[in-house]
This record gives sequence, C-alpha cells and structure tokens, in this order.
Amino acid sequence: MTVPLLAALRAAHSALEAEAVPHAIAGGLAVNVWGRPRETVDVDLALAVSSIDELTSLVMRIQPRGFLTLDPRPLVFSRAWVGRLALDPDIARGLGRPITVDLVRPAGRGGDAWSRALLDRAPEVEVFGETLRVVAPEDLVLFKLLVREDRGYDLEDARSVIDRVGRSLDSRYLVSTALRLGVRGRLRKLGI
Repeated sequence: MTVPLLAALRAAHSALEAEAVPHAIAGGLAVNVWGRPRETVDVDLALAVSSIDELTSLVMRIQPRGFLTLDPRPLVFSRAWVGRLALDPDIARGLGRPITVDLVRPAGRGGDAWSRALLDRAPEVEVFGETLRVVAPEDLVLFKLLVREDRGYDLEDARSVIDRVGRSLDSRYLVSTALRLGVRGRLRKLGI
C-alpha cells in the first residue's frame, strides 16, 4: 500500500469515527485482506446511511477534514449510492493527484437491511499496522457482485476471495443473501 493511500484510509476512518458513522473497509483494500492481493488506487468504505440526503450531508460534514469534493451529491447507481471525496493532494504529499475515497451504501432490492448487516458482521482485522473493521469475506463477495456489473475485475476479485477463504466461507449465507439482493445469477457464475 502506498503512503498516500494509507493517509487517505486513516483520514477517512478518523472523519467517520468523529461523526460516529459505522463503516468497514471494502473494495480493493478488502480484497487484499481476504483475496488475492492486487494494486488499488482508491479507498472504498461501506457504510449504512438511511437516505441519499444523509449521505450528502455526511460528505459535506467530513469534507473540511482534509478532503476535496466537486459535488457533495452522491453518485446514484441502481444498486449503490456512492459519496465521493478525494484526499487533498497537500496531505497526499507528492503523488500528483488526489486519492479518491468512496463512501458506498448498498441500495436497491435488499440493500437497506444488508448495508446494516454487513457492518454488524465486519470483523476487526489488523490492516497496515492498525486494527480496523473489514467487511467479512462473504459480504465482500456480495459487495463485488452487487455494486457494479460493468467491471470484469469485480468478478475476478470475488473469485479470488472464494479461492483463498475456501471451505470456511459460509455458502448458505452467500446464497440466501444473494437471492435477497438479486445477484444469485452472478454468484452462480462463481460456482456457488
């Protein structure tokens, strides 16, 4: 992990803690914990907010803590809301560009209940010398299947988690939650 990426993770974690917003590492950083390590250039944090307005307000409240944003309104996808921030380049020191921090709230069919459940299930894991919450491997697989369907590497990431975690993966939870979220067909492509 690069120093700027770690700085972005620490700043986002600190800002969300100050706002008392439960969150867990998701995306590529979580894949590096549960799956095949790979390079990632952003920080994805899963959280549970009750509305798009609440996510907008959260982005505006944490933006002064060293972040930039062009638009505090979340990106709205069919299965996720994404509040996008960037760590100020002065804080990122020398990278030449801001580091993106995405605050991701699963939405759509079953997303409300699952966004809270995945945070309840997120274990504390030592990540880069700090104890932080990371979405559980099963929820990371579902997260990768749910959030965007247009990126092939998300399926590769999900497969790498399944391969690395192996038999300790809770396949019953995966199947039942995939059915509720409407991604059972995508999970089937991964052999589950």
